Amino acid sequence: MDPLELLDPRAVQVIQELEERDRWERSQDPPPEDRIYALHPDSARFLHMLILAGKYRRLLEIGASVGYSTLWLADAAHRNGGTLVSCEIEPGRVERNRANVRRAGLHGVVSYLVGDARQTLAQHPGPFDFVLIDADKTDYITYFELLMPKILPNGLVVADNVLSHAAALQNYLARVKAHPLYESVTVPIGRGLEISRRIR
Repeated sequence: MDPLELLDPRAVQVIQELEERDRWERSQDPPPEDRIYALHPDSARFLHMLILAGKYRRLLEIGASVGYSTLWLADAAHRNGGTLVSCEIEPGRVERNRANVRRAGLHGVVSYLVGDARQTLAQHPGPFDFVLIDADKTDYITYFELLMPKILPNGLVVADNVLSHAAALQNYLARVKAHPLYESVTVPIGRGLEISRRIR
């Protein structure tokens, strides 16, 4: 069964629209400011299933864009009785994200940190048990270090694009794979996911 079949029809409608937009963008290559930067659909479905299986309830995403990943994470959080905090630096994208979340019927699940996540996360107390990092590749290590004291034991930190942007993320991968508090594995789904579990 496609996990999409589990979702509310309102969410399905928005997700399919965003997937169609993302396919168009990748064939036409519009200017960066016009792109929605959606998570790969296979990765979205995998993370939805992972969150449900792990019963994670305190979710965070860094790099929410217009809401494709937000919808998948929010649906899983809602099913687990939890919530999602979404970080996005561009106010215009946040407004589009809010609109898509409202259309999907998930507006009560998501709260937003608008601005540079290096600053907004420093002020957020957490804790979190599931984090998706899908933002500026040069800041992945910074995000990880900021989140370190806010990740619960057994919590997951998932980094996207570790295969598609392997060179840019080699330092991040080296950091999480060598960290004594985490076990970390690269999963070749979508554009590559690094899944790091806090072991204590």
